[in-house]
Amino acid sequence: MARRSPKPEVRGAPWPGHALSPAWISMLPMFACYELAVRQYDGARRNGAEVLLSLWLSPLGEWADGVRLGLIAAFTVVALHLCRRHGVRVRESLARIWLESCVAALTLGPALVGVTALWMRWTDQIDVAWDSSRSAPELGTAALVFGGSVYEELVFRIGLYGLLYWTLVRALRLLKVSERPAIWGADLLALTGSALGFAAFHFRRFTYLLWEGGAAFTWPAFLWLASAGLLLGILYRMRGPGVAAGAHALFNLGLLIGIDPDVLT
Repeated sequence: MARRSPKPEVRGAPWPGHALSPAWISMLPMFACYELAVRQYDGARRNGAEVLLSLWLSPLGEWADGVRLGLIAAFTVVALHLCRRHGVRVRESLARIWLESCVAALTLGPALVGVTALWMRWTDQIDVAWDSSRSAPELGTAALVFGGSVYEELVFRIGLYGLLYWTLVRALRLLKVSERPAIWGADLLALTGSALGFAAFHFRRFTYLLWEGGAAFTWPAFLWLASAGLLLGILYRMRGPGVAAGAHALFNLGLLIGIDPDVLT
């Protein structure tokens, strides 16, 4: 009798191994773009989330990048093995993930404009419009922005969201909260916490001990990024990490080349 591929179980833990596997494979173009950009700039420009994720490799010095690439390759082999073991159709899965990523990237702009309109009455308006006098971005910058998004998804959605959810759902169960309220409560708190962490990580005020990048803190920019983190968290929970990472990368690339979210509304 043929073995049926199990359905992803999202109740106990977001996106188990066999569901993460095609998502990981869909992230490989982003990993590749990021590595090409890092080498173009001789390591002088990096994504802050990758710096955070690679802290434990820093004692390796010049070997750190090679070890990181080796880990990416190893995870890819494991992902391919899990896809084969669970009967996942890789090509169909990748086509679905990237198609959904494109649709999600196009809708993130209008969704963000709508969400930020809710709190705009209490803060100044954030200007994310394209400056027509600015020269076109370098290919290396575009690759860095596109590829760096995958590390932010690994840290803040798969990592922070997953850790908060895993901890909170068990804490609520220990407090004798019934199953459904425990799951919903853990989801809501994990979504909020990961969005706030995602927003804070973009500002020097919170990351100056880790890296030299980051913007000057303003409340409109913080709320804009927190709103983006909320939407990406919802996308991650509903459609998976591959779609969230792809949408994040494409949206950031669109902002870089001059697609103002306001024109999508």
